[in-house]
Amino acid sequence: METNQDKPQEEIKQDQIAEYHEDIRHIELEGYELRVKKARNALFIAAGALALGFFISLAQTEGNFVGELAILFCPLIAIFIALGFWTKQKPFTAIVTGLIVFIGFWIGFAILDARNIYMGIIIKIFVIVYLANALKDAKELQKAKEEKNI
Repeated sequence: METNQDKPQEEIKQDQIAEYHEDIRHIELEGYELRVKKARNALFIAAGALALGFFISLAQTEGNFVGELAILFCPLIAIFIALGFWTKQKPFTAIVTGLIVFIGFWIGFAILDARNIYMGIIIKIFVIVYLANALKDAKELQKAKEEKNI
């Protein structure tokens, strides 16, 4: 067993520097994970907002069009839930996909009815801002995960 007394002073300093850099990298990754967690929550909030919209739409149609509404909303809700869980493996890819699907969903509903542009605007802006702000951190976290195979 080798002790610090057996090592040359230069090697001890290199070990300390390497340890320091590893600690700094670990702290950086924790920061990335925190911001990605916020984006993950935004994806789950998007799913919840869609579920709420589904139930409101059901109430407005008094039970008519249940099948059509379910076909429209349920896959979108499932997509956002799946993307939320996928952020644990591929955070950047999941968040970019979530942004594309969410904005596409917003545009699609606006085409169907222009009033949909403004309905739930605060939640829509919240989701987009949280997802967009997490992109850089998600990219770094995904890169680090791929490098280390975490």
